[in-house]
Amino acid sequence: MSGLAEGVREALLVVHDPGNSGCRKADEWLQALIKSDSGWSLFDMIVPDGEEVVVFFAANAIKTKARKDLHTLSPPVQADFLRRLLSLLPYLKQLPASVSTQICLTIAIIAPIHTDSIPVIAGLLGSDSTCYTLDTLTYMAEEADLLRCDIKMERTRNKVTEATVKQGFVTPVDEEDAGGDSHEYIASVRACSEFVINNLVKFSETHLIPENRNKVLKCYAAWVPFTTANSVTILLNAASEGIVRPEFSASSCDVICALAESCGMQQTTLAQTLLSTVVHQQSVEHAVQATEVGHQVARAICAVAEANVLQLLATISSPNSQTVFNLLAQLVGSDERSLSLAAIQVWGTVGVSIDRSLKSVPDLDMHISHLIRVACKACEYPVEADAQGYWGSSDEQTLDVLRIQHYHDTVKNASRTNLPAALESAWGLVQGAMGRSWREQEAALFMLSAIPVTVTCLGQASTVMASMGSRGSAVIGLMGVVKPHFKLVKAISSILTTSGFCTWLRQSGTTDEIGQALRFVMSGLHEMQGNPKLQREATSDFRRLCMVGSRKLGTNFPKETVTMLEHITARNDLPLESCVHISYAVAEVVHGIPSETKEYIEYTYKLVITAARQYAEQGLTLKATCCVAAVAQQLKNASLQAVHHCGVASHPVVAAWCGIQSHLWGELKHLAVKTNFNDAFMAEVYNALRSMLSVTGNHTRESIPEIMATLGEWSSVKKHPNVMGVLTDVMLLFACDKEVVPKLVEVTSTYFEAYGTALRGQTPPFSQLDMVFPFLNLMKYTILVNNVKNGLVQRSLLRPEILKTSLVQNYVKICEEIVHSDLRAMNSIRCLINIIEYLVESPADVFSAIHPSLVSILLKLAIFKPIDMLSLAGSTFTKLQTKIGPNAFPELVSSILTSIGVEETAQKLFLNNMEGNQVLIRLHSHTKPFRVKRL
Repeated sequence: MSGLAEGVREALLVVHDPGNSGCRKADEWLQALIKSDSGWSLFDMIVPDGEEVVVFFAANAIKTKARKDLHTLSPPVQADFLRRLLSLLPYLKQLPASVSTQICLTIAIIAPIHTDSIPVIAGLLGSDSTCYTLDTLTYMAEEADLLRCDIKMERTRNKVTEATVKQGFVTPVDEEDAGGDSHEYIASVRACSEFVINNLVKFSETHLIPENRNKVLKCYAAWVPFTTANSVTILLNAASEGIVRPEFSASSCDVICALAESCGMQQTTLAQTLLSTVVHQQSVEHAVQATEVGHQVARAICAVAEANVLQLLATISSPNSQTVFNLLAQLVGSDERSLSLAAIQVWGTVGVSIDRSLKSVPDLDMHISHLIRVACKACEYPVEADAQGYWGSSDEQTLDVLRIQHYHDTVKNASRTNLPAALESAWGLVQGAMGRSWREQEAALFMLSAIPVTVTCLGQASTVMASMGSRGSAVIGLMGVVKPHFKLVKAISSILTTSGFCTWLRQSGTTDEIGQALRFVMSGLHEMQGNPKLQREATSDFRRLCMVGSRKLGTNFPKETVTMLEHITARNDLPLESCVHISYAVAEVVHGIPSETKEYIEYTYKLVITAARQYAEQGLTLKATCCVAAVAQQLKNASLQAVHHCGVASHPVVAAWCGIQSHLWGELKHLAVKTNFNDAFMAEVYNALRSMLSVTGNHTRESIPEIMATLGEWSSVKKHPNVMGVLTDVMLLFACDKEVVPKLVEVTSTYFEAYGTALRGQTPPFSQLDMVFPFLNLMKYTILVNNVKNGLVQRSLLRPEILKTSLVQNYVKICEEIVHSDLRAMNSIRCLINIIEYLVESPADVFSAIHPSLVSILLKLAIFKPIDMLSLAGSTFTKLQTKIGPNAFPELVSSILTSIGVEETAQKLFLNNMEGNQVLIRLHSHTKPFRVKRL
């Protein structure tokens, strides 16, 4: 053994010993060896009597180098290396199979680059190395196909980024160059495809060993993407002959599937030839048999059918098409999972094709009905579901995925052809299942929920809704008939909340029917105890039903359901998602009830806030957060009514929340401390506060000092961007209150100092976008006061209390720092420009102190920030120019541009034309070389 071989052997021993401390170092040495020029000498270690681990490493390394480093060898050296590899073919049977595979792959990588080697390889067919020769030819085509797919993906990426390319941000990859040398490789493979297939045909005529014939068929399948029209008939005949023979059926099917895939959805001659050759009465008879041949024939028919969906739909009345669709419906329920999935895929293509054509296909109705029956049977829960421990097991989870992704979605897509007919078929299954086992009832209801009766793409909306009139009440009636099994509860609630029945319930359902549906859904929750997944589903359905019925329920909301809701909300065994659904269900109902039900608002508020307190006390912060979020949603819904009624205190909604606000504020303060000011929790607290201010308006006036003081305390513990949203709302709410405003200005100045310091300290400064915008927005509404007349904002005025030079200069300084930062968010830049625009209207003494900074900010915005907002800033720049004066302004602009470092040529171009709203856009254009140089 050579020194290099011994070194490799020792390194491999270390690498395969995970406990060895030198494992990483040894692996690095081996990887460096592969990448180096010495890596080619590893070929000498591929010997029959070598250690398997060393020989495999050497063979795999050579394959890696052939794939990545072949270009480093000159063409003569490459050819010589290929000859050495080919000389190994007769001896590969003496090497381990893993090593033989690597050698065949390496030859396949290099051979198409040296096309004179292809006849040499083909000439080995029929020799002792036939097996490895067939593998090499197969790998050659597979390698080319992988490269072809990579190029296709690269081209797709280029098309996706085409708009970006046009803007000059990236350089597109030329489609002809995508993939580098892979084009040459693919072209070589395509050029020799006919030669290879002809040699394979000659070989297969005289060598009929099953193993070799299967390898030939596998090779045919690999070469399909590169075959010429002359070779297609050869491949199809070979596959058609072999598919009915058990020993060759799988390989023959691969060839047919490859041919069908090459057709895509194009109605080519090949696709039609496949249809007439593969799909006939004899093949269909094979396909329905539970044998290996039957399964392979069925798989081939599915592939050919998918390639010919448009043709089959166009000739739906023909016996051949009828036979195909009947078989496809039957295969959906096949025990052979791969066949079921193949048929499901075809039905998905059928649904998409019909959607695109916008045409119904009446002759397909009987097959859709057949499909629904087969899918219904296939998605039944097994008898084992009655045994303890099934629910929540991996078996249940696996079946649930299949039910939704395969059977449910297949029926949903396929039934688009004629929704009323599909609905009639599914309803017939439901009626037929009554009185049978819960499994049959549940499967039928599950199929009924799959009919997408809200789809209107085929103009069936009126017909579908007419069908709902008789079906909707009947579904509600099932609640008193079906056996009390939680899966039946789930199935019926799914129908009422996720299908077209939801539309019917919203439009035509009576209060009694909605109440019955709510009670029925919640009745199943007790049985679902211990199964978080089912609890989440039940509470989610309850929430949806509340959304549907909120406008109908009013004070007739079933009292026993409210009592049950109260009991459920107090339970700690519910998963987090259930708490979310229950809390928001309350908010939905409150949103829909008539305004006179003040007591109900108070009741539901206490229900949710009590649950929030219980969760917080137990450390269940996320659940407490969900409850507070629901209160915020209740307030938001209420604010819509309050705004509609102009916030009149006598309005029941406003009166209710005015009475609640003191209690709510106390609870929020308590919960904030209990949850340790958790970020997510505090976000909902601030949202609730903002909504409360929106509802109660001026009735909150007495509480403002305490609220502001508390917000200050909270911010000293943990800063949160939503605080500034609350402060902004307060500033807007009390904009004209001369007694409150001075105190607010004083408080907000403290906030600016604290949050400004925090934003400056970020890396990089002002990088927390969710805080910068609220910060600037608060600054904007601290500076401004809206002049309101008859409820309408007439114009925005500068707030007199804020126009103290020291305060304004502080604000302007912060704006300058933000412009110097990397901030590029449009909403923040827009807000910044608004602030500058309003400060231009400052009194003379204030303006004289800040106007150089205002000009500097606008110039730096034009030079360093995106161009999108510059027309808005241009009008402000023109106002500044007018106010400063035509003599002083150019000198000021020139000095600022010089301090920035803008070249004199660009300055002159700009100073010669500083008119119009596009002025800053011109500056952005003139300073492009400066920006590029600076970057």
